[in-house]
Amino acid sequence: MRALLALTLLLVSGCSGCASIPHESLKAASVRIEFDTGGICSATSIAPYALLSAAHCFKADAGSFKVNGEDSAYVVLSNDGKDHVLVRVTTRQETLASVGDSPRQGAVVWSYGNPIGIADVLRFGRIAGIAKDGTLYVDANQY
Repeated sequence: MRALLALTLLLVSGCSGCASIPHESLKAASVRIEFDTGGICSATSIAPYALLSAAHCFKADAGSFKVNGEDSAYVVLSNDGKDHVLVRVTTRQETLASVGDSPRQGAVVWSYGNPIGIADVLRFGRIAGIAKDGTLYVDANQY
């Protein structure tokens, strides 16, 4: 869950007084990835042919899967060892995430994805704390 929320921070900067849920902007840059083995994960499109996702979703350095239902292939470009992975894909992504401000304690964050195979889950929470290594601790809720 921490990885899913960390990916969200690439999409939405913390805003303690958000008047509306940023559902459409989150959904636009989020993709559903379905593996041939039956696994389902979420990713964030960060470049036309690059996705940022959770490393635990990828069991191999290369393979095939579906991106939003469209056949694609991937190659792992980078794995930071903290459950984040950057992959190059063969399907072009039209909508890309944008980087927001650095998060602060108390900031509201949102995530949109497919945790444990559940489709289209919108979650929100507040940053409870930030560790020296940059790890975010979020008190999250499901919407």
